[in-house]
Amino acid sequence: VFEDEAQRRRMEPAVRMAREGLALLRNGGVGVCAPREEDWAFLRSLCEPSVEAAWRAGSPPFAEVRVDLRRRMDAFVGTVLAEHAHEEGEGEEERGGQMTVTEERRSPPGTSV
Repeated sequence: VFEDEAQRRRMEPAVRMAREGLALLRNGGVGVCAPREEDWAFLRSLCEPSVEAAWRAGSPPFAEVRVDLRRRMDAFVGTVLAEHAHEEGEGEEERGGQMTVTEERRSPPGTSV
């Protein structure tokens, strides 16, 4: 994933903290997945109507190149989360062309569902 050894060493603390954060979320019963198209549609629905109109027209800030970059980044994040889940022994499933981390739902300590 890294360009070279120097970049790996430089990014190692951030990667370690991200993994620890994911573990804390997982231990708290929170699953994490990359944004999917329906997630972005929901966010757009919360915006002014002009935002949805710009999206539909492919107008700035939703030019084709930006939309493509966002989809590629979401796919990358999905892959990284899936790899992390695999390393941690969690389940993985393909969902809408993206990898979604899945896990058993647990109640927070001291609560019941």
